Formats: sequence, C-alpha cells, structure tokens
Amino acid sequence: SILRALGPLRSLIVAFAGYVAVIVLIAQRAGLWNVDLLKDTIAWLLLAGIALLFRFNRAYEGRRYYVRTLVGVIGLSTAVEFYVALGSFPLVVELLLLPALVLLGLFSAVAALKPETKIVKSIADGLLAIILVAVLVGTGAYVIDQWIRLDQTELARSFALPIWLTALSLPFIFLLSLFEN
Repeated sequence: SILRALGPLRSLIVAFAGYVAVIVLIAQRAGLWNVDLLKDTIAWLLLAGIALLFRFNRAYEGRRYYVRTLVGVIGLSTAVEFYVALGSFPLVVELLLLPALVLLGLFSAVAALKPETKIVKSIADGLLAIILVAVLVGTGAYVIDQWIRLDQTELARSFALPIWLTALSLPFIFLLSLFEN
C-alpha cells in the first residue's frame, strides 16, 4: 500500500531527482563535487531531499520557511550527516542499509496518518533509532582508527554538500509550492 500511495508522486520525485542531478553536474564543473561524494549525494536525496520535497506546502508560508530550512540544515542534522559520512561501511552493508532506512522512514510516515497503524510507526521509529545508534558507534570506531589518514579537502566537500544541496533545492520547492497553491 505504501508503493501505491506513492504512485502519483513518482513523477514529482523523478523531476526533483533530475533537478538535483543538474545541480550536481554544475557543482562538479565548479569543483565542489566529485564522484567520491556520490554516496553522500544519494543519501541526501533519499533522506533529506525527499523530506524537503514532501514539505513543499510549507514553502508558501513565506521567507521564514527558507531561512528556517537553511538554518536547520546547518545545525545538528548536517553535523550528524557529516559525522556519519566520515566512515563508510562495506558496499553490501551500504546497499542494504540505505533502502532499509528509506522503507522504515516511509513506514513511519504513512503509519502516522492513521490512528490504527500507530504501532507500525512505533516499531519503525524504534528500528530507525537502533540503526542510527549502530551507525554512530560504527562511525566513531572508524574515525578513531583512521583519523590520521582522512583527506581534509574531501572532508570539507562532504561537510558542505548537504548545505549547498539544500540551498540550491529551495528554488524547486518554491516553484512547486506556487503551482500547488
């Protein structure tokens, strides 16, 4: 039922992903992005980007929405995203983890819509919390082990990525909010 519920939104998600791809191509030419950031870019798109897209109806509220969004992305979520991006798991783990997180997030969001499915939301939120703690601990172990070998320039690019992706996605969100309202 979740996939059916997303049916009408598929073209919107594809359009947003295309817009983000154009942003990334421009950023690559400007030296802000390289293929090493592909995993971080996909993670941003599937988690923060889709969340931003689905909150487009708030964009019509005015300039405060854009300022709040930018300030919010510079805060805790960017620090956590950057921290998690410091370490990487084996490819198999990454390929299983990202879709699992997206599905759990979708379960949580859809289950929150109906009172009779609150238990599904609770379970999905609990699993998300367990996975988050495991990822944070795993990243911490990796950072402690590899601190001397980490590339500082790549770290700066990784830290800046969610900030400029969010900032440059806001015009798409604004236009979408104009068409909706």
